[in-house]
Amino acid sequence: MKMLKTRWPVVLMALFLCVGITACGNGTGGDAESGTDEGDTTSAEAESPDTTEEGSSEESVASTGADTSDTTSNEEPEALSLDRVTMAADNGDFMDSLIWSTADARYWPELGFTEPVEATVTQDFVAGLVGGSAWVVQGENNLFWSAMAEGSVPMRSIGVHMDGEAWILGIDEDVDPANLEGLKITGGSPGERNETIGREILTELGFDPDNVEWITVPGGPEERFRALAADQVDMAVLQPELEGLLEDIGGEFIYDEMRVIPQAGWAVTAETMENNRDAVCAFVEGQLAARQWLSEGPDRTANQDEAVELAAEYGLEPTEGDLKEWGNFLGDVLSVDGGSPAPSFDEWTEQMALQGLVPD
Repeated sequence: MKMLKTRWPVVLMALFLCVGITACGNGTGGDAESGTDEGDTTSAEAESPDTTEEGSSEESVASTGADTSDTTSNEEPEALSLDRVTMAADNGDFMDSLIWSTADARYWPELGFTEPVEATVTQDFVAGLVGGSAWVVQGENNLFWSAMAEGSVPMRSIGVHMDGEAWILGIDEDVDPANLEGLKITGGSPGERNETIGREILTELGFDPDNVEWITVPGGPEERFRALAADQVDMAVLQPELEGLLEDIGGEFIYDEMRVIPQAGWAVTAETMENNRDAVCAFVEGQLAARQWLSEGPDRTANQDEAVELAAEYGLEPTEGDLKEWGNFLGDVLSVDGGSPAPSFDEWTEQMALQGLVPD
């Protein structure tokens, strides 16, 4: 269910100024504007999450000393205005972390970053950008766009991280899908995109989303699944890779659709964009290269074994669900070229306006 004919390589909205990937050049090869769904190749890098207490909202990622000497050129890369990628992200699951670890191991050093990435997983990623603990952030676009619309944060969107959005509602084994009124549900934290998805799904299923009890569960889909498995909630907004685990405890997906929506992206401050444009462009170029390398092959698994070995150097280990959904994630959820179909931006903006997150 992809619209591939017209794609915007980066977010081009009248809502805010944005950075065209084409302005950065194509460095290591790969066409950021190809609009194709497979085979575009560019470059990227990052680092590995430390283990923290389950349910914590933040994980610091320190250098693991992984070998980042895989370069394609004998020439010394030109020095950048920033020596490392310092990044904050709202999701630390394996597939998200795989992308930046691939970028760090294979591409960013040859693009000029001389130090290992410093990555932090936190729900307060915008605060990290504003406070200076990270110069680039990856997270839900609704938070970026609302901040930019109200003018509270001088931010610039620099690309799309994910343009496929899984709309999935999972229920516990004792839940009657025909009778959801009054039950407990989680879509994460209040105001997050997944709560909006949960409300929309309930509406489409014929239920009033205000007649259920919304439970706050900080973190990502794995935390929401754990809440469901622990009987803290009766239903949860989940992701495809969790279907097997849900079935193991007797639950099921009662709604499962993929929508084309520029749901998540990258952003920097206006000051960083002005003063460190070379580093911003190198970050994007490396990200795209990692995504395109990870997506090679007819079923997008040509480099899977090598990628899993690489991720292990960063302390990352995939679940069975991650491996099962590998091709679907890279093909349907992840934006391989840093863009999204042009009509999807209109739909997204309309949804944000209805929620009062951006001006009408």
